Amino acid sequence: MTKSYIYQVIGRDTYKVSRIDESKPKGHKERYKEYFINLKNGDSMCSCKGFYYKKKACKHLLFLMEQLRDKGGILQHEKEGDYDRLIESLK
Repeated sequence: MTKSYIYQVIGRDTYKVSRIDESKPKGHKERYKEYFINLKNGDSMCSCKGFYYKKKACKHLLFLMEQLRDKGGILQHEKEGDYDRLIESLK
């Protein structure tokens, strides 16, 4: 099972992490999921079910923290809409 993650800054201390499951065919409802992460006031929260129930760092939050630690992440979007076009092509 191959899953890829990318992130987008959507506001101050607010991010969207997108997961693409490449083992699922295009158009399958489980191929693409989005999670919203909030890092405001030193707290960290993710919109996934795992974080909601366990109240522990989930894989989406750990992925984002690793990307932010490396300062630059895995994608550099220079033009407005690049992220959205990329996501649409992967769905």
